[in-house]
Amino acid sequence: MNKYLIVMLTGAFAALTYQFGIGYVAYIPIVFFIATNNIKNLAIIVPMSLASVYFLQKVGFWLLVALYALVIIHAMLLKKKDNKKIDLIYIFSTAFVLNVVDNIDFLVAGLLAVISCVLWWYFEFNIDGALKMQNNYRNWGFIEVVLGFVITLGGSFVSIKSVNIGLILALFFTMYLATNLYHIQAFMFSIVTMAIYMLLYDMNEAMLILATVAGYSLGSIYGAVLLVVLAAIMWLVGDVAVLALSVVGVVLFFELFKSTIVSKCNTKVEFVEDAYSEMMNQISQEVLGFTSFLDLVGRSYSTSKEYDYKISEGINSMINHYCMGCYHKDQCLAHKVALSRQLKEIIIYARRSDYATYDDDIVEFYKSCPYAIEMHKSALVINDKLNIGQSYDKMQTLIAQVNGVSNVIRQYTTDMISRYGIDYSAFYAMKKGMIDYGYNVAYFCIKKAYVDDFVVEVGIRGVNFFDIKDTINRICDNYVQSKTSIIFIKYENNKTYFNIVKKVLYKIDYGFGSLAQERLNGDNYLIKELSNSRFVCAISDGMGKGTVANNESANTINLVDEITKTPLAISTALQILNTFFFIQEYLEKYSTLDFLEIDRSSGDAAFYKMGANTSYLFHKNGTFEKIENESLPFGLEEVISEKKVKLNSGDVVIMTSDGVFENIQSNDDLENYIMSVIHLSSQNIANEIMNYAKNAKRNTNDDISIIALKVIAA
Repeated sequence: MNKYLIVMLTGAFAALTYQFGIGYVAYIPIVFFIATNNIKNLAIIVPMSLASVYFLQKVGFWLLVALYALVIIHAMLLKKKDNKKIDLIYIFSTAFVLNVVDNIDFLVAGLLAVISCVLWWYFEFNIDGALKMQNNYRNWGFIEVVLGFVITLGGSFVSIKSVNIGLILALFFTMYLATNLYHIQAFMFSIVTMAIYMLLYDMNEAMLILATVAGYSLGSIYGAVLLVVLAAIMWLVGDVAVLALSVVGVVLFFELFKSTIVSKCNTKVEFVEDAYSEMMNQISQEVLGFTSFLDLVGRSYSTSKEYDYKISEGINSMINHYCMGCYHKDQCLAHKVALSRQLKEIIIYARRSDYATYDDDIVEFYKSCPYAIEMHKSALVINDKLNIGQSYDKMQTLIAQVNGVSNVIRQYTTDMISRYGIDYSAFYAMKKGMIDYGYNVAYFCIKKAYVDDFVVEVGIRGVNFFDIKDTINRICDNYVQSKTSIIFIKYENNKTYFNIVKKVLYKIDYGFGSLAQERLNGDNYLIKELSNSRFVCAISDGMGKGTVANNESANTINLVDEITKTPLAISTALQILNTFFFIQEYLEKYSTLDFLEIDRSSGDAAFYKMGANTSYLFHKNGTFEKIENESLPFGLEEVISEKKVKLNSGDVVIMTSDGVFENIQSNDDLENYIMSVIHLSSQNIANEIMNYAKNAKRNTNDDISIIALKVIAA
């Protein structure tokens, strides 16, 4: 049940069981259990119970205040020791002292204190069962049965318009237990509460409890209809209109807020069917995403190098001719990338009748630029010139594209069917374990289900991530051989969302630095933690310098970023992307790619180098390895080379563009220098290498980009 709701009901009614003449024997273990599991619950339970006792019970108020003082002391001091024996002694002492103060005989007080300890142990026994392998006889449901009994019995002392509130609460708890598939608990609760109300209170209306468990065990709709029909009959044949309306009211309340109250775990068959449907939907989305990715490739590389060069030449010509003498120069050139994009759009769409209205940025440009009209005239001239240079062999292009697409589909299909999946029963057990522990699981979606790469997204209502992280970890570790890690996603609409992934054993600390020889760096980079336990980074160096080189490397990095969002294995995704570059070789659009994927759950790292510079792996024992390039730039060879290495805590990875190692006088000196600074943070390492390369006497002036990674045991 929603924990806020059950805490509220406990605060409102559980303390009223004092009126049975047994003190707070039943309430003491409940409040200790609820408060020490989350001390914040006291903010709800204390004011509600004190108000309830003060206005409805009239006696035992100061005894309750003393109980809360002792509970707070326990929660703040002794609970930190996490020693069950000490807890048990403390609870016995608290119960015994309060009973004696309440003028209960010593022997009876001791007996009642023992009962309190037994109830507390029962709670701890059942909640501990949910942390271990699935056990249908030790879970939160049995705790809720006892809570329901105490709340219902306390509520039996409250009547409104001759309607016993305890009976209404009994109906509510029966609805909840049956709907949540706690069939054993629901049957046990309904039989006992019905017997109590019929024997102690001579209340024949308690037969409604049995009807409730029967109807709601078949399905919520059957139970709701049955109770509404019975209420209507009661109204017609007896003078119990208020009770009938109360029954209808509790049914409506439960049905309206069922998704908030109940954390339903379907049967294993239903779960697998739902998971299969969800997975098929995921596959459909993945196929659509993959086709969108292919469209993106096509759009990004549908023009020739000559075409791009002429646009770049036109942009530079317009900037030099108009911008350099303009009084807005400093403001515009401070955002040269945005300016270049706007000028490119103006050139491409110069002949559109709506050229000045189709884009908000362009509209703003035409409003603010004093040379907008003159620039448009120049753009028309450049646009006319762009229609030349289309001298391709169309038949060869078509054949290359058909063969390339065939290879891509083959690679995609092979990747999707060759990976081993996890049995869905493991995920079913995870969800059931969370519910058995008492969490209200509002969302549970299997994103990936491979043995080496699984992602389950979960949303739990009304909890703090850091309060539940360790518990969720313990539950999930029972059912996945490789163990799990819990990664926070977001908190939204009173729900905490997180991913369950393969256990993360390593953290990656990273730093980055770059230096451009012109206004715009021809290198681009990517550093990214994926939603699973993987970490990726990449550097792309466009051929040449300036705008053209930047565009080429930016396109490569953008496409690589897109493939990290697909369900494909990185090696397959890169091979697919390379294939598209390869079949469009006639475009002469070249850029290097240095790509690294790290599996943080195992420490396995895979380097993919396509015309890229040498990378270094420095070990804390003073040795290092070189990961050297053996391939041509991206798209110039059909097969991508891959080198796998094993990373350990303390290792440092250095990835650079060719403006660092290949353009200095002595690689040996730089290698020794890096060894002297690997004890620093990753960002400081990157800064130190940047300064070294910047101040060294280099062979050639080239753009510089550096990524420094440090592997840290999680």
